[in-house]
Amino acid sequence: MQIKALMKAVCPMASRDRLMILCLVLFFAGVVPVTAADPPRVAAATADESPVAARVNGREIRTAELQSLFSSIIAADQQAMIGADALAALRAETLVQLIDRRLVESALSASAGSVSEKDVDAALESFKLQLESQHKTLENVMEERRLTLPLLRQQLAWQVLWERAVAKYLTDKVLEDYFVAHRRQFDGSEIRASHVLFRPAGRRDTAAIEKLVEEAAALRAEIEAGKLTFAEAAERYSAGPSREHGGDVGFFPRHGLMVDPFAQAAFSLEKGQISQPVVTPFGVHLITVTDVKPGKKAWNEVIDQLQSPAAKAMFDKLAARERAKAKIEFTDVWPHFAPGTHELVVPPAKGEN
Repeated sequence: MQIKALMKAVCPMASRDRLMILCLVLFFAGVVPVTAADPPRVAAATADESPVAARVNGREIRTAELQSLFSSIIAADQQAMIGADALAALRAETLVQLIDRRLVESALSASAGSVSEKDVDAALESFKLQLESQHKTLENVMEERRLTLPLLRQQLAWQVLWERAVAKYLTDKVLEDYFVAHRRQFDGSEIRASHVLFRPAGRRDTAAIEKLVEEAAALRAEIEAGKLTFAEAAERYSAGPSREHGGDVGFFPRHGLMVDPFAQAAFSLEKGQISQPVVTPFGVHLITVTDVKPGKKAWNEVIDQLQSPAAKAMFDKLAARERAKAKIEFTDVWPHFAPGTHELVVPPAKGEN
């Protein structure tokens, strides 16, 4: 899971089941993940001499940068509401984000040009004006975030570079192609879906949600094997009121009616296909699409809606390409995912051997 828009989308569609589960837990903690191109936070003026957490093609990622990003996403009082395992996974995902950013930054510097100190100076002045409009001062935000000025400038340089890349490469042709590839999500289409809802009975922690994900996966296998129909499964097992109608929730558009993880999963399905377990604030769902009303909007009518997801897709594609040939090293001072696996590696606590 990229820590990629919780309150807008509750949780991104995660590639890791564990991180998908964390999304629901974090929703109840009020935590908002960061996206790949989120604007930077601010900083106070000392050099970063914190431990090195990782190296990307020899370039260091230090724990101070990771902690500043992590703290800007999850406040200390929110962290206290999240279990140790969940916090470790989120810290690891923060490192994934910064590794990907380093990879993309290196690739873009070669193709889109480097960012000068003058560019960063201008970005810093613009950031100060932005804070003033919010009745804040750079000094106060520096103190609140306990960041360094070099780190702020580094983050501003990334923002300038990314904005330039988006302006250069996210052309009308790219946006139109993205629309064609994801037409149903943007052209005003509506789908009709049914679901089976597994709702946690008590505490909504990672263990409880993991158990429901396993139950949903087992039920999905039974439906796929023809042991019962989706409607029968909803009537027998769903905790939602739609069970009285075989799980049918009627027609809905991609945005605005259903929570985003549900809608995103549903709109990725072909008619008759059954989703993998989907986690939302309401629990764990199995979803199937029963009907589709095609939309009629053209790409240029929804261009504003296309820019953010198309930019994210560009970032992800570039990061994946660069990661495949990168040398990435971990020092085991910060949680990370073992290379080539989804296994979470947590450094031993201080004092442990």
